Amino acid sequence: MDPDNRNFVLDSLTEQGMELPPNPDDGDIDYVVEDDDEESEVEDEDEDEEDEDEDEEEEEDEDEEEEEEDINSETTSSQGGFNVDGLLSDNDSKGDDETAPFEGNDGEYRELNRGEVDGLFCPICFEGWSSGGDHRVCCLPCGHIYGLSCIKKWLERPGSSKCPQCKMKCRIKDIRQLYASLIVAIDGELQKKVESLEAKCMSLEKKVMLRCNKVNFQNQTYHNEARARHDEARAWHDETRDETRAWHDETRAWHEEMRRMFAQIIDGQTRLSTKQDQLAAQSAQMGIQSEQVLAGQAEQQLMNERTETMARDTQAMTRQMMDQFSRYFGSQSGGPDGPPPSYF
Repeated sequence: MDPDNRNFVLDSLTEQGMELPPNPDDGDIDYVVEDDDEESEVEDEDEDEEDEDEDEEEEEDEDEEEEEEDINSETTSSQGGFNVDGLLSDNDSKGDDETAPFEGNDGEYRELNRGEVDGLFCPICFEGWSSGGDHRVCCLPCGHIYGLSCIKKWLERPGSSKCPQCKMKCRIKDIRQLYASLIVAIDGELQKKVESLEAKCMSLEKKVMLRCNKVNFQNQTYHNEARARHDEARAWHDETRDETRAWHDETRAWHEEMRRMFAQIIDGQTRLSTKQDQLAAQSAQMGIQSEQVLAGQAEQQLMNERTETMARDTQAMTRQMMDQFSRYFGSQSGGPDGPPPSYF
């Protein structure tokens, strides 16, 4: 399918609130609506592709027509057709059938092949065209048929002055209006169901909108409360920041003072330990010296005792000798009371 045609179809379906049904037979068709920037890029690429060979374009057109037939078969599965002079007939085909029943004005049924059923719908918006009004059937000089409003809107786009299917150059004045002997009509009961579903959809949309508004209001309330608490916390932080900073500086100064004191204590302990080691060495040396002094004192005391003993012995011997001398000299002089003799 031509990218310009696909984008235009998707834009039209989006404006009308419709959704393009997926085609199970074609997995290459992308139903994602592209942005305006992407559409402009696609248009520029299409303008560059106009200079390509006609043979390649014809092959692409054949593939695109096959894809469009597959898509149209899906969109016509729940609709019916009638002749302008005939009656409404139901179409029970699911898009994959080759024929569909049709009731004419004579009451007889005839079969419409798949191509005839696909020919009842505009290949741009996939809606049935009419014999009058804005969406009446019309054709281009190339022979391809579209709804009048759709092809006008297509040709009025910048860079789209060509047929969506065969890319033949054409203008709005080249459009030729036709008369359709067979058009599509919507079943009345189905239309009522559609209207009922649309009403339910509107009701659900209102409920969803109210719910969303309520949720948004709650979210806004929670957001405002959170912002107020955040502002209060920030104000409290600003108020206590100076006090906290002063306390932090004071704590840091106290910590530095404690570190300095601990360093001094450790230094003092080191010096005290060194001094204790020195004193221990000196004490050990003094212990040796004191032992020597005590040994000398003991020896001196022993010598003193020996001297005293010798002195006592000498005194005893002296008295003994004096007694002997006294007795001896007393016997010589006639009495003990007489003077001792003089030897000199």
